Amino acid sequence: MNVRITVSLNGRKVPLDRVPDPRISDAFGQAGRQVASKLECLSCPVHSETASNVRLHFDAQGNADLQYDSCCDRLGALIRRELG
Repeated sequence: MNVRITVSLNGRKVPLDRVPDPRISDAFGQAGRQVASKLECLSCPVHSETASNVRLHFDAQGNADLQYDSCCDRLGALIRRELG
């Protein structure tokens, strides 16, 4: 599963692959891989679909904002329960 990761740096939203500090890119990259691993295991009980268009943004304080597309509310509820 592909998770697009962005980070707030100097007031700008920067893709993780453009973050020059490996301490930041490695840590947030690992977090993205963990999220992807968990989401890959979750599928909609109705449609057998998984989350798509997964985006993970880290603000300047390191807080994460996860966004994704889901086939229906049942998948969204499952994801919120498992990751919440």
